[in-house]
Amino acid sequence: MRVLFVPYREKGSSDPKMLPRWKRRWVWRNDARNSALGELAKGFAMKPKRTLAALVVDEDFVKLPRRSELKVLLLAETAEHADRLSEFCPDWRVDSVRPQPDGDFLDPPARRIATLTHAYEYGPCAHVVVRATGGTGKLFEGWSYEYSAAQPLLIVDLDDATPVRPAREAADRRREYREMKLRIAPAVPRG
Repeated sequence: MRVLFVPYREKGSSDPKMLPRWKRRWVWRNDARNSALGELAKGFAMKPKRTLAALVVDEDFVKLPRRSELKVLLLAETAEHADRLSEFCPDWRVDSVRPQPDGDFLDPPARRIATLTHAYEYGPCAHVVVRATGGTGKLFEGWSYEYSAAQPLLIVDLDDATPVRPAREAADRRREYREMKLRIAPAVPRG
């Protein structure tokens, strides 16, 4: 599994103090950040090679399946966050705590948004996981793969540069990825 850190800088930010308010403002309800994450997820779903090239990452960094077989997951922290992300990926299915009534969580659609809780219970079922959660915590530790039709090959994460708290948490995530022995490639967007 590989990790791709994409630079992201919020303009005009300051360091929020309280966690729930901080998370809502800078992660869950941050339309600029959520839009950037949605664009990354859609890019990998529709044109994975072009998206890697646009981020100046050699396509040999990770071997992804053909686009027709590729599954992309936009990983949200909460149901509130998943609903907000769905505004930027309106055709993507949203999986919250409970599986879909038809039971197709065993082989979910190629493009979807899921909460951490759902992904933990049913596995990520994706080749590319775009991590929208912010915060910290080692992904995939203790996660169920019993139902997972696809194994993650690439985690795409934002290298939040501002404000202080998101930047500190991005550094913590980077450390966690290293502890998990994952290879990290910094992305440098063209332009």
